[in-house]
Amino acid sequence: TFTKKLKNQIFIPTFAKSITDIKASLSILEEIIAIGYEPCLMLVIKNGLKGLIENDKKEQYKNLKTLVVQYTKKPVIVMLSNFPLEEIDFLENSDKTIKHIKAGIDFASELPIGGRKIVTFHINTWISQEEFHATQEKEWLSRFDKAIMPSLLKISEYSRSKNVEVKIETDPVPVFGDIGNDDPSKYRGVRLNELRNPFLLTHGWGFEKLRQAGLGICLDFCHNRTIYKTIQQGDPDKVLLPFFLKKLKDGSLLDDLNDLRASDIAHLNDGLGLYSKSGSTFKEGVALGEGDIENLDDKIIYLNKIKIPFAIEVWDSDFTNRLETKRSITYLSRLNF
Repeated sequence: TFTKKLKNQIFIPTFAKSITDIKASLSILEEIIAIGYEPCLMLVIKNGLKGLIENDKKEQYKNLKTLVVQYTKKPVIVMLSNFPLEEIDFLENSDKTIKHIKAGIDFASELPIGGRKIVTFHINTWISQEEFHATQEKEWLSRFDKAIMPSLLKISEYSRSKNVEVKIETDPVPVFGDIGNDDPSKYRGVRLNELRNPFLLTHGWGFEKLRQAGLGICLDFCHNRTIYKTIQQGDPDKVLLPFFLKKLKDGSLLDDLNDLRASDIAHLNDGLGLYSKSGSTFKEGVALGEGDIENLDDKIIYLNKIKIPFAIEVWDSDFTNRLETKRSITYLSRLNF
């Protein structure tokens, strides 16, 4: 917990295999203290399972041990890697996915720093457009309970045995809508920006499923922004099941925010643009105040009011100087509470 005098807890991403990156993160922590927040670290894992075990694990622990006295018992987040894609695919590779996530939970539980330990990841359930449209929505919703929920329950049980909290990161629509048509990358033979996710994690559906499994929520602002922007201004029939169109047509990011609980967390960022088949893409992880999320100030003030900790997860063009992160901190410093 943190004192009432502090506005909130802010997590700064860091790659613990790099001492240079850790030092860059520490310099930012000082800026966070200066504007009245408690600074914490979000450890970004790279290279999937490999980044959580053996030499990679030992190297990160070695670097983090230098922070033991300084970091004390502050909470720490471990954000699992989304790549390689096949290592975290709940529909096609559930056994490999569970192995990956259990390794992430072990990594968090054994960290040499921190008190509250949190692991976050995406529930990747990617399919082709053909699969998306060929299957009835009732079958998709039933498939979540039959194919996804058992894995989530196993993960939840394991995390409790290790005293680690698990929060599920919310997804954008479409899941790789920030990738243009000029990118040839594929997964299971499908171009990344043509992959579809039949399951959305929102206040209207999804959040309660996670809670039933004993898991928490990591609300990514720029991701859930795309859901409501697509419904209001895009071509939702191509990327959303009719069930979600009906459920969420009058909804907003604010509704998702209002549905969070004190134990949940958020990825705070801005977003811009929309994906379309013609080639336009959206931008994720935009610096705060530089995107088009409406009433962002009010949403941040609400996060602080209900003490939902958040990570500043923006895309830094220069990972040494972290200019976009620093601009986001400046944005936070100007808010009136």
